[in-house]
Amino acid sequence: MTDEEKTGIKGEDEAATEQEPKTPEAEEGAPEAAEQEQPEKSEDAEPAEEEHTKKRDKKKRELEAKVKEAEAKAREAEDKYLRLAAEYDNFRKRSQKEREGIYGDAYADALSKLLPTLDNLDRAAQYQDPEKLAEGVKLILKGVPDVLTSLGIEQFGEPGDVFDPAMHSAVAMAEASEQEPGHIVAVWQKGYRRGEKILRYAAVTVAGEGS
Repeated sequence: MTDEEKTGIKGEDEAATEQEPKTPEAEEGAPEAAEQEQPEKSEDAEPAEEEHTKKRDKKKRELEAKVKEAEAKAREAEDKYLRLAAEYDNFRKRSQKEREGIYGDAYADALSKLLPTLDNLDRAAQYQDPEKLAEGVKLILKGVPDVLTSLGIEQFGEPGDVFDPAMHSAVAMAEASEQEPGHIVAVWQKGYRRGEKILRYAAVTVAGEGS
């Protein structure tokens, strides 16, 4: 066989090899080869990602701790509010009861001091003689100011006093009087007060400007 014939046979074999279909084994090996050809990740990428994860987890833990702390403070504030509300309610009830007790005691004390006067009036009413009855009533009335004083009540309103609209109620004006203008001429009804509180204004007649 000549060299030209050998060369022709060799070319035909190469052409047949190029046209020969690929087997499944060859196709499966192709991706592996492609993966091998891909560039490897940088050695610094994995530590950086791990560091980022650690920071994220740390921040999450910090936020959770703050939420728990806020919830604890809210519960504590609610407990304090409930205790304060309960204490105030108890104080209100106790104060109301004490006020009622004080009012009842004061009321009973005032009545007890008036009882002797009622007893004297009852005895005076048994007199058949008008003169004795009148004398008994006068004695009772004489002791009334002492009873009022024991209760802290002051009587006011006398002829000659300067008229004071904060204490007196003018029921009439006297044009002609020995009193100076603006002074009380006559007292129709005594006034009473306890401390600064006026229990009853004194009903009086006041001297006018022409008196």
